[in-house]
Amino acid sequence: MRRFALLNLLCLCLVGIAPPLMAQTPIPDAQPNEIIYVVQPGDTAEGVAARFLISAELLLARNGVADGQLPPAGTRIIIPRPGATPGTGRTLPTAAPTPTRVAAIPFELGGHVFSFSYPRQMQAAGMTWARSIIRYTRGASAEIAAGALDAARSNGFASLLTIIGDPAEMTDNLTRYIQEYATFLGRAAALRPDAIEVWTAPNSARTWADGLISPQAYVQMLTLSYEAVKRVSPETLIIAGAPEPTVRNGGCFPSGCDDSPFIRALANLDAGSAADCVGMRYTLGATPPDATSGDPRGDSRLYYYPRMFDRYVEAFPNKPICLIEVGYLAGRGLELADSFAWASRTNVQNQAEWLARMAELARQSGRVRLMIVWNVDSTTFTPDNPESAYAMLRDDQCLACITLGITMGVR
Repeated sequence: MRRFALLNLLCLCLVGIAPPLMAQTPIPDAQPNEIIYVVQPGDTAEGVAARFLISAELLLARNGVADGQLPPAGTRIIIPRPGATPGTGRTLPTAAPTPTRVAAIPFELGGHVFSFSYPRQMQAAGMTWARSIIRYTRGASAEIAAGALDAARSNGFASLLTIIGDPAEMTDNLTRYIQEYATFLGRAAALRPDAIEVWTAPNSARTWADGLISPQAYVQMLTLSYEAVKRVSPETLIIAGAPEPTVRNGGCFPSGCDDSPFIRALANLDAGSAADCVGMRYTLGATPPDATSGDPRGDSRLYYYPRMFDRYVEAFPNKPICLIEVGYLAGRGLELADSFAWASRTNVQNQAEWLARMAELARQSGRVRLMIVWNVDSTTFTPDNPESAYAMLRDDQCLACITLGITMGVR
C-alpha cells in the first residue's frame, strides 16, 4: 500500500510541471483520484470548475480558499473528483452501477485506412467508418485534419480521427501542453468529424513522454478535450484513448503503465464522464476470438480477446466500448522477427474467419459501439514492423471482406 501511495503521489506531481510556484497557503495533499492543475493567467474559479465538470464551490472548498478567488497564476491547485464532499476530496457514496443493456448500443464496423484506395471493398465488408491518425504539433492548423475528413466523406464513410501529438513537445510543461492540445481539438471539431479518439496508447512511452506517464495526466487531457470539442460540435463522439496492451511489471510508473492498472485508474478518476466511449485495442491474438486458452505464448490475458474485453466491461460497466484497433497478424510464410514469431502459424484464412467472428461477438455483447479493423490497406512490411500482414487487402484480394460482409448482412 505504501509503495502504491508513493507512486500515485509521484504521478500527481508530474501532472503539475510548471514555472516556479508563487508564495501561497499550503493546500491539502492530493488524493490518488484527484488532479493537480496549474493556474493560468486569466483563469477564474468558475471557468476552471466548468472545465473539469465540477462546481466552483467544490473547487474553492477543496483548496481552502475563502475569498472566492483563485490563487495567482503559476500556483498549483487540486481538482477534486466530481461528487466529492466539499473540503475533503472524498467521493460521496453512490449506488452500484447498473450495466448497460444489450439493445441500448448500436454496433458499427470500420477500418483503419492508409490510402483510401479500396472504398468498394470496405463497403462490401459492411464498413461504414474510416479511421485515420492525425499528428498534432504545436502551432499546427486544424486544417491538417481536412484531407482525411474529405476522403471519408467523399466515399460515404463516417470519420474517426485519432489525434496524437509529439511526446518530445510535452516535456517542458506538461500541463500547458495538455491545454494547447485540447484547444487544437476544439478547432478540429469545427470541421465536424464524426468521432475523435483523444490520443492513443497514453500508457506507453511509445506515444507519451517517457517519465511523464500517469492516468491523472491523461484524464486531465481527456476532460479538457471533451469540453473543448463538445462546445463546438456536441454531436462528435469522444473516445477515450485506447491503452496499449502490456504486462511489464504489473504496475503504473512514469515510464509506463501496464494496461490493467491504467484502466482501473481511469475508472477511479471518472474518465467515463469525459468520454462517450472507452477505447480498447486487440492486435496480439493467435487464436480465435472466443478462445480463452491455447495460445503458443502461454496464458497471459493479452492474448485472449474475451479476457481483455472483460477487463474493460468490469471497469466501465455503463460505458460503450470502442474497439479502436483490432486485427490479426497473418504471418504464415513471412519472414518475421522473433518478437512476432507467435503469428507464424496464422494464415489469411484464419484472419478472415477470426475478424468476422470478432465482429459477431462484439455485436452480440451489446457493449461495443464501434469496431475498427487494423488495417485495410497498409503496404509497409519489415520483419520488425509487419504492418501489411495485418491488412485485409493482399494483392488486391480481400477474403476478410467476404467473411465480414456475411456477418454484417451485406452479402
